[in-house]
Amino acid sequence: MLNNKVKVFISSLLLTLSLILLFTLPAFASNGNNNGKVQPPNSSHEPGQYYKEQQITLKSNTPGTKIYYTVDGSTPTKKSKLYTAPITVNEDVTIKAFALR
Repeated sequence: MLNNKVKVFISSLLLTLSLILLFTLPAFASNGNNNGKVQPPNSSHEPGQYYKEQQITLKSNTPGTKIYYTVDGSTPTKKSKLYTAPITVNEDVTIKAFALR
């Protein structure tokens, strides 16, 4: 039987961060920049394995956008969590996000 320290160590080694940023839903800007399309959100981290807690930052290069996201791998909607601050990740998680103006 494994002791707690070994379990925690193994759990931290198995930490996988999968970031899947969806293409944004079609949205049209009133000023016509970039053909009116909202740029998809970018993440501060690449998908991969991390061995300690991470703070994930999301942003869109299109001004005035709102970013909606999920952390359970489901497809985000306008009813999903609104991104307002970095997302703390300390376990296996799949983040999906989209930007909307």
